[in-house]
Amino acid sequence: MALINAEARHLQADDTTAVDPNGLDAPGQHTSAYDLALIARQALRLPAFLKYDQTITARFVVARHKAETLFNQNSLLTTYPGAIGGKIGWTSAAGATYIGLARRHGVTLIVTLLHCPALTEINSAAKLLDWGFAADGKVAPAGTLVGPLQPPSASASPAAAAAAPPARAAVAPGSHGGPSVLVAAGFSCAVVLAAALGFAYGRRQKLRASRASDRPARDRV
Repeated sequence: MALINAEARHLQADDTTAVDPNGLDAPGQHTSAYDLALIARQALRLPAFLKYDQTITARFVVARHKAETLFNQNSLLTTYPGAIGGKIGWTSAAGATYIGLARRHGVTLIVTLLHCPALTEINSAAKLLDWGFAADGKVAPAGTLVGPLQPPSASASPAAAAAAPPARAAVAPGSHGGPSVLVAAGFSCAVVLAAALGFAYGRRQKLRASRASDRPARDRV
């Protein structure tokens, strides 16, 4: 869990705290739609993750002469043109949640939904993706996604490195080519949790204002 939360800090998913590895409800466990977009963007950079996420069926031998076939419940993969992955989820506290990923003509969109009415998340995501593809290049972005924290520069002095905030030093293994810890260990379960989107939005607005002066161009929201 320390590795999962360290990866969340690395991705600047600051509204996310994971308490248990299975994603079931737990006291103090929370995330936001914004953070799920950050995590999904990292997942898109991991070919191994996408390979498993795009698997439609898988057969598992559980005993001699006995096997079970599991089916991917992300129906967006088979019903939406350009769908490349995603994750559905449901818990008592979170309700229906969904992350949907789609790509058309070189444009990749991420949709994150929390607290949806049961069995509406796929259709809602498809409508949002339709709007996103139609609006691409025609509307001004409402904001930007922050990027992962970078490790301290090799040329930085020891004093400067010591003064760096602890979160900026907590770069998880795999953030430079290997599997991302949070995505590999928890994207498919541990982070699809209850969230307060309004709280996340207000907090992000303050963060954007404080970073606007030194942030390069990033992913649009």
